[in-house]
Amino acid sequence: MGQMTFAELEQDGKKRTTRRERFLEKMNGLIPWEAFERRIEPFYPKPGCDRRP
Repeated sequence: MGQMTFAELEQDGKKRTTRRERFLEKMNGLIPWEAFERRIEPFYPKPGCDRRP
């Protein structure tokens, strides 16, 4: 994409990271998301069944 949004511009101008951002970065490093998604995928509702996903 060529043009940045206002939110992206504001984020680029930040100097410090928030506690939330540090926490989420740490969790992304600790949790193997691909394995987690494979593990819960059979239980996730699929389109076309009785319930809407």
